[in-house]
Parts: sequence; C-alpha cells; structure tokens
Amino acid sequence: MQYLYNFLRHATLIDLILVAFAIIVAVSLVLAGIWVAFYAKSRLIVGIYAGFAFVPLLLCLLGILAQWLHNQASYPSMENPEMYYANDRADYLVAGVIGIFLTALPVLIGMFGLLKPRPRT
Repeated sequence: MQYLYNFLRHATLIDLILVAFAIIVAVSLVLAGIWVAFYAKSRLIVGIYAGFAFVPLLLCLLGILAQWLHNQASYPSMENPEMYYANDRADYLVAGVIGIFLTALPVLIGMFGLLKPRPRT
C-alpha cells in the first residue's frame, strides 16, 4: 500500500492521465470482449480483439517511459541521485503491475474466445 501511495504522490499529470485512460480502455475491452467471445462468427475478429487486449499494458509502459524521462531530466541538478533510484524503481514497478492487471482479464477473454469452438455454417 505504501508503494501505491508513493506512486500517486510522485506521479506526474501525464502518468495519472495514462493510468486513468488505461483503466477506461481495460473496462471497455472487458465489455467488448464478452460480446466478441460469445457472438463473433469468425476467429479473425477474436484475434483482432486479442491484439487490442494489450493496449492497457502499452499505455502503462508509456507512463513508465514518461516518468523515467521526467526523472532523468530532473536528476542532473541533484548532487546524489542514487538514493532516488530506489523510489523510482518502486514507482515503475507499481505502474507495470497496474498495466499487467489491467491486461490480464481482456487477454483471458480473448484466449477463451479463440479456444471456444465456433459453429459451422
């Protein structure tokens, strides 16, 4: 819980916007995935959905990159940046875990949709 608090305290506005957008995308992917898994007629549509299921992870990785670039720009002015690197790694880890959790359910739905037998027409 302390890591999450530190992440929210040190996050820039871009990080928070990207994580919020990743949450919105993940929720919409879950809703769309339920429909795709049960009602899609071809595996191509399910495969395209499975590809889009990784978008929340990519958004959180983009947030990690933005945070890393911000930190690298601010560290040259500090005389001892090594003590800040441990806090940065924890923040990067929190953003990565958020991305993994937001990606897991849409990917599982996509895998279910790909493995579900389709009726022959």
